Amino acid sequence: MSYFGAKVLHPVAMHPAMMRSVPVRVKNSYNPAHPGTVITHERVVDVERPVTAISIKRGVELVKIMSTRMLGSYGFLAQVFATFAKHKVSIDVIATSEVSVALTLDSNVFESELGGVIREELASCAGIEVRERMSIVSVLTSATSSTRIMAEAMAALDDAGVDLAMVSHGASKINMSLVVADAAGDATVRALHVRFFECEC
Repeated sequence: MSYFGAKVLHPVAMHPAMMRSVPVRVKNSYNPAHPGTVITHERVVDVERPVTAISIKRGVELVKIMSTRMLGSYGFLAQVFATFAKHKVSIDVIATSEVSVALTLDSNVFESELGGVIREELASCAGIEVRERMSIVSVLTSATSSTRIMAEAMAALDDAGVDLAMVSHGASKINMSLVVADAAGDATVRALHVRFFECEC
């Protein structure tokens, strides 16, 4: 969650605590008397309320890279990732198939000169489409409830009229990332919060 929007928790600062299983207490500076939230190594998940957190990271770019090679050709994904690694560009969220990859980057990569360089280097194997001003909304849940949570999240966003640009569900099954337009970010978080924290259904 510290990586995907919870800015009070910097990923680098959290790493030593994670490695040594040190509990971290997050407090609200506007309400110092409140006990806050304690983050521990062992996750205790309420079966009735398996979603433990929702966060948003705004201002990212969604990049769709489509292979121009024949289906079954090898090396496409390797070339894509090698190009980003060469230019030290960090990828946030990813969804892949054999002939295409969709990923999110920090804002302005493709608006800069670097974006032009990356386009040029990938031109021999892929077409690129970029959507700017996007947000990543992440839902942290229990691995054993991830299928149900995915279904409920999709239903809540459909009811709210939110259009999803991309969905990524990691192999750990505890984090579901939804990419939406920045303009729909607040509505997305609101709809998910109502469904998972306020709804008595």
